[in-house]
Amino acid sequence: MADESSNSQFFKVSNTKNAISDENTNKLWVNLTSDNGVFNQSLIAYLGIATDNYDGDAFDAPKKFSTDYSSILYTIIPDSDKKFAIQGKAESSLNQDEIISLGFNTKINVPTVYTLSIAQLEGDFLSNNKVYLKDNLLNTLHDLSASDYNFTSEVGEFKDRFEIVFTNQALSTDTFDSSLNTLQITQVNDTQVQFSTSNSLTIKQVRIYDLLGRALYQLE
Repeated sequence: MADESSNSQFFKVSNTKNAISDENTNKLWVNLTSDNGVFNQSLIAYLGIATDNYDGDAFDAPKKFSTDYSSILYTIIPDSDKKFAIQGKAESSLNQDEIISLGFNTKINVPTVYTLSIAQLEGDFLSNNKVYLKDNLLNTLHDLSASDYNFTSEVGEFKDRFEIVFTNQALSTDTFDSSLNTLQITQVNDTQVQFSTSNSLTIKQVRIYDLLGRALYQLE
């Protein structure tokens, strides 16, 4: 089910901007894959001569994809309605408070497990700091530096679901950190399961989804 949105342009960055090829530039490549053949990639690069706004195609390259794509991953710039395969951001923006917004769009209407992963990273900051993926739909934070993130989804476009952040302080007090392995699920019998936590945490709500990302149960 691989589609034309696989973006081979990442290996032709000289046509976009030579600054991205600088070895001292902090660069992060994020892959979207699936168990049925999807491959898609986005690149974020922090440049001394770029801004966090849309700087034109010389710094921010829109994603090229056909109308029959299956799934795509892209980055978002607030003042633009384009979907970006390559985004140049201000070098001064890269700190513990930085947030990278990721957009996700899928037309796949069969049960699918998607995976977000770090394909490659370069630069002192990215090499010396953890990269977290925040899932705003499930209200979780995952250490992407340690392992890939698997998820399911309904058909549609989701511009606000995923964010790349660089501190676990991005969690709200009601958010469960999936990297801490504090949730235990135990099957009591054929019809009952038990959810429990450690570290003095309290479960406020349990939501159960099927492989299409549809909510089946919501327990308070």
